Amino acid sequence: MRPSVINRSLLLCCLALSVPSFAWGPVAEGGANITLPQNLNGVTFTPLVGPVLRAGMEIGELINNALVFEFTQSSGTGSSMGQTLQIGVQTFAGRYTFSVDFLKKEGFTPSLGAGIAVGVVNLRVADQGTQRLYLAFHVVAGARYTFTNGLGVRLDLALSTYGGFVGLQPTAGVSWRF
Repeated sequence: MRPSVINRSLLLCCLALSVPSFAWGPVAEGGANITLPQNLNGVTFTPLVGPVLRAGMEIGELINNALVFEFTQSSGTGSSMGQTLQIGVQTFAGRYTFSVDFLKKEGFTPSLGAGIAVGVVNLRVADQGTQRLYLAFHVVAGARYTFTNGLGVRLDLALSTYGGFVGLQPTAGVSWRF
């Protein structure tokens, strides 16, 4: 190779290494948690509805890893053999989501992802409560717009499954990109 080609190659490598290859920053989201009606083991559940809140960190430019704390609280009713009882579900979990942005985090980008949440669920049926471990899988589709100053706004729709329940979680959030 000629020296000018080597010099240009070295210059391109140095320029590529000087550009940040990933973005990172805090994220916060809020929205609704809505389970679909279910019939499990002879018990019919109405949709359980309540808030969902998330806060944590996201790392990545096109391929993202998000680690957040998640809180959900839902309530509804369950019926069996002519008796209807109030049901309450509250979760505290660590949630990991792997997602792919189709465009870089500047301007508009749609995204798809999947992940897992692990934590504790507090179940309340009538006046009796119990606490159990919680494991949920989810897929997420969404879109975000990131301004030039790093502030981003996002809308996501997650589909989660835990036990025999399937839930929808439409959320809106903000993020900051460093």
